[in-house]
Amino acid sequence: MEIVTLIGSALALSMDNFAVAAVVTASISRPTPWQTFRLCGNFGIFQSLMTLLGFLGGAGISSFIGSTGCWISFGLLTLLGINMIRDPSDDNRVDTRDPTRGWKIIALSLACAVDSLVAGFSLSLMGSGSWHFAPVFGLCAAIMAFVGTRVGKLAGMQLGQWPQRIGGFVLIAIGIRGVLQQLIWQ
Repeated sequence: MEIVTLIGSALALSMDNFAVAAVVTASISRPTPWQTFRLCGNFGIFQSLMTLLGFLGGAGISSFIGSTGCWISFGLLTLLGINMIRDPSDDNRVDTRDPTRGWKIIALSLACAVDSLVAGFSLSLMGSGSWHFAPVFGLCAAIMAFVGTRVGKLAGMQLGQWPQRIGGFVLIAIGIRGVLQQLIWQ
């Protein structure tokens, strides 16, 4: 696989990481460096692992997840989005429900990395040890998430208390976009 195709694929798979990182960071009243690190680290690790699992799992995992991956991602993003919309947006409550910890960060990471599972399988069909590209995909996801956190921090400062609710709608929209892409491509 040529380097341009590799970087292009990594960037395409990382766009969700960028958007979700921006939304999550905008919903935090004062994001800390540790929250940024956890967010970027989890996104990068999950992207790498899911790509590697797709490559190693081959036809079994891809045939199972392939048609349902968008629905899994849609479900996770919708649940998290609804939770962000209905939560009161006062500063104390936002800070006590840190989205970069616990099950929330795992769900966000999985939702962003589901398509990497299918991409890993596709790469395995191309042959030539393409499992080595999993770290490149993870690094790109972490970098895009970091860029997203910078954008989200600026948006959070400009929009005040609204980013959490707006972020909830954005997460739901990202999930719907994935389902629509799956339905259109079938």
